[in-house]
Amino acid sequence: MLRCPVLSTATTVNPDRMAYLNDDIFFYLFTTIAANRDSDWHIRDRQDAIRCASQVCQHWRDMILPACGIWRRLIWVNKGKGLDWMKLALERAKRSPVLSVTVELQDWLSWVETSNTIPSFAIDVLNHNWEKFEEVDITICARTFAFLNTSNYNRILDQLKRPAPNLRIFALRDLEAWHSQPLTLDLFNNSAPLLRDLAYTPFRIHRSASWLTQLTNLDFTPHSMRNVLNVISWALRLRWMGLIGCMGQQHALLDECATVASTSPTILARLARITDLSISLDVFNALWSSRILSPAEAQSHITVPVIQPVTDQNQHSQFLISLSNFFYHHSGITSSNIHERNLQWSVEAAWASITFVAKAHSDNTLKPTDIQLRFEFDVDDSLTGRRFLVRAMTEYARSAASLHLFFVGGLEDYVSLEILDSLLLSMEGVETITLDGTSLRYYNAVEKSRSPLFPNLKVVHYNARSTRYKDTLCHLQNFLMRRVGAGRPVVQTIHFSNPKDDANRIYSALKGVPGLRILYRKHGDVVDV
Repeated sequence: MLRCPVLSTATTVNPDRMAYLNDDIFFYLFTTIAANRDSDWHIRDRQDAIRCASQVCQHWRDMILPACGIWRRLIWVNKGKGLDWMKLALERAKRSPVLSVTVELQDWLSWVETSNTIPSFAIDVLNHNWEKFEEVDITICARTFAFLNTSNYNRILDQLKRPAPNLRIFALRDLEAWHSQPLTLDLFNNSAPLLRDLAYTPFRIHRSASWLTQLTNLDFTPHSMRNVLNVISWALRLRWMGLIGCMGQQHALLDECATVASTSPTILARLARITDLSISLDVFNALWSSRILSPAEAQSHITVPVIQPVTDQNQHSQFLISLSNFFYHHSGITSSNIHERNLQWSVEAAWASITFVAKAHSDNTLKPTDIQLRFEFDVDDSLTGRRFLVRAMTEYARSAASLHLFFVGGLEDYVSLEILDSLLLSMEGVETITLDGTSLRYYNAVEKSRSPLFPNLKVVHYNARSTRYKDTLCHLQNFLMRRVGAGRPVVQTIHFSNPKDDANRIYSALKGVPGLRILYRKHGDVVDV
């Protein structure tokens, strides 16, 4: 959103300075709409921004209407817009040498009751301007759309087989991907020399293509590990890869594990760079089965759906080996130096998942370390499997310098079933923790029957919430006083993040904690209460 300065009516403004300010704002508006590639900035936002700008003054409106550089990024075909408006936006954009289009045909229920006007218009837009498009974003419910009008569906697919000389960014999202067969098209007739960014759901890649070798960013839905490995082998310039959705049951087959195990170290290293890689426990074991061949990366975000309870002893042993290879190959981390890395850990505990994140800032020689390992469970799976996976993480978590534990469900079960106890008891070196309402309740519950956790704790960061603020301050006081009673007080500082109440209430609640220095953020600065 554009935020213009608000001037007081009592302020005298130099007209010349105001004119320059208007020009600067207008220039910013033009350049942002013309060049912004932020995926979070939907075309709706661009249209809203230009509509508001055109109403500021006649001068702005006179400049906006003929500006094809603006209108080329405002072509949006969807049922919510009037046909006349869509035609007008397209007409104003046509003088531009390149165009961008967003086509949304996912509102399939409405097509049953309405005419064929919007789908036909979308096809005409693609057909008559295909070679000028540099950005194409299509959202569709393919199976239903094909059922309602097979001819229109086939005509859309035909467009994707044409050469695309100016295409840089292409996205096709089928919202019924898991109910339809993946499209196995010869995209762009193997001719899209400028294509760098592709999002395609669903998509099977059986062979290489010239445009695939040039991709730097790729989102797609694989249907097997072989599909993923093929892409990594062929897309030699790939810097970022995201997997949309999971691969289903097929990725857990034993032959898939053999495929991974036999893959070259170069490909394995590139595989580990995938953002949000989702693989089975067997594939994880195969991928990091050898310390010599295992990929060594600074950043890995891995999700492991535990489809069946981890009860087999051979699987236990192999997982422990693979987990060691996984951790001790990130940024040169070894068992002898992991305690020197000042790793900052966070643990997210949910009903059906546990996520472990370990991060460390880089120095001049190392990339930032960012390790994320997420285990997903069936809600009714065996408790033994969860405890085993948590215990397996203790060797690496014991070196943590800081911890942020938070819960997004199942707090009572984590307390009563003692799922995280082995992990937290191993983290004796933690000096800084981050608390919120849920983690504070957890610590207060588990410390009722044992001595306080984290014997070296010095600093507490607390994310204050406005709800039940009085109660949480009382719980926080109890948390701190237990450490005083155990002879291990938090003696350095306690930081509040954006407290919703006044400093006096904070001080009143915590002033009885001996030796405690209380800080909080005020207008971006850290100040004493």
